[in-house]
Order: sequence, then C-alpha cells, then structure tokens
Amino acid sequence: MRILVTHKVKSLKEFLSPSFKKERNEFFSDFAKNINEFVSDDKTVAIIADVFDESILLQKRSSNENLALMNKHGVSIESMKFFKKN
Repeated sequence: MRILVTHKVKSLKEFLSPSFKKERNEFFSDFAKNINEFVSDDKTVAIIADVFDESILLQKRSSNENLALMNKHGVSIESMKFFKKN
C-alpha cells in the first residue's frame, strides 16, 4: 500500500536538516520503504512511502512517539492530511 501524508511545517530549513531526516526515516522504516519527501515554498511537505506493515503504521500513527517527533520537527498537526492507495 502506498501512502501520501501532507502537512505544513514551521521551518523548512529545520525540517530538512540531516538529523531530522534521519529521525523520520528511522520512524518510517519500521513499517515503510521507498520514503520520499517533497516540499513547497509555502512550507507544505508531502511524504510518500510504500507501507509493508499497515498494523505497525496504525499503531505508530497514534503513538506518543509520533506526536513528540512531529512537534520536534515543527509539524502543524492540524494541517495534516493522510491518503492511502491500495
């Protein structure tokens, strides 16, 4: 299954920093591969990934770990949209 997640961020520079990118890849790698990030000038981010374990995705999506990571990376949670393709 392929997913697309979009959201706004406070700072593209911080969001795209190598250390933050590494943290996101480690988080996603438990349930997804082929993780790609796209950004726009208006501080919107899109992440596309191929999910190989949907149960882990659903578990981690609502976890405190995910919330802490999103806050640390400056994600605007209220702007988040989640799409999936089966």
